[in-house]
Amino acid sequence: MEEQALLEELKRLAHAGCEEVPPELIARIKTTIHWSIDDPDSVERAMYFMEEDPFLRREVNLIQAEFAPAEMDGLEDY
Repeated sequence: MEEQALLEELKRLAHAGCEEVPPELIARIKTTIHWSIDDPDSVERAMYFMEEDPFLRREVNLIQAEFAPAEMDGLEDY
């Protein structure tokens, strides 16, 4: 499955210390990963891909770390 091969390539690059996804890999991902709100299976596959993407996970962790102090300020949600 092409999706799995792309995910393995992302993992390999992240493990090798690559800071950014190469543009040619982004182009391959764009042409391979298709989803539609009308197709629940495609949404599930896209969500799985995002959850497993080490670059996306790293960005999410950085954002969460940046906002952690604000979440612990004692103010309630609006």
